[in-house]
Amino acid sequence: PSNLPALCGAPAPPLPGGYVSGERLYFTGPKQLVSGYMVNYGEVGVVAGPSSEPCPTTARTGLKMKFANAEETLNCIVEVLSREPPLPLPDGHCTGEQLYFTGLNISYPDGDRLVFGARGTVVGPSKDEPGLAVYFPGNKEPINIGLEFLTFDDPTDDAVEPSAARLRARRALAARKGAQDRMAGASRAEGEAEAERRQRLADELLEAEAEAKSKAAGTPRAQEGKKKRTKKPKKDRPKGGAAVSEAAAADSEDEGRW
Repeated sequence: PSNLPALCGAPAPPLPGGYVSGERLYFTGPKQLVSGYMVNYGEVGVVAGPSSEPCPTTARTGLKMKFANAEETLNCIVEVLSREPPLPLPDGHCTGEQLYFTGLNISYPDGDRLVFGARGTVVGPSKDEPGLAVYFPGNKEPINIGLEFLTFDDPTDDAVEPSAARLRARRALAARKGAQDRMAGASRAEGEAEAERRQRLADELLEAEAEAKSKAAGTPRAQEGKKKRTKKPKKDRPKGGAAVSEAAAADSEDEGRW
């Protein structure tokens, strides 16, 4: 009897989040182990249906996802799935980087700990911006840490002063950020050059059109030029004028003779 609606062709209930089977989604949560498979931040999966069981930590239902390198489908809550790709990590960091914690020791109620000098792996962005989600060996979950408490150099190394370690870390981050800014600047420069080229072409077309209209209809300046050209022959006739005066004088002499 429980299978009767399915046999009768009753429509299946909508999937959580309004997603549909076969849709490609991005995993936006921190890198984590799900049903024996390590899902990476930004990894793409395909919706295979509703989750078969609720999330053990949140008790929320979600979707059953199929990732390319996973042997089986994985249950994921909709809060860590998105149709849009996730934003890059702050200051040019990448998942999988090894960073050291430089803050004070902290103990959490679930037993997880943060110890000065501990080395962890970046697994995604921090929920508290700006920062990173870092997983430390022995802990159950990644911990959100601000960028000011993370460094590439071991702060417990006697050969490395804390100030020098932080300085090198900041320089490395600044170099990465500078590279990203240069790439973005190059894209903007190309866009501005293309816009300038199009504007110049439009101006040339408008100028050519105006010149064509001027030639066809005739501007006041052109008409004035024509008038000046017709007046010039009258002014430049000294020889002709002399001939006319001589002829008039001859006629007067003839008249005197009569």
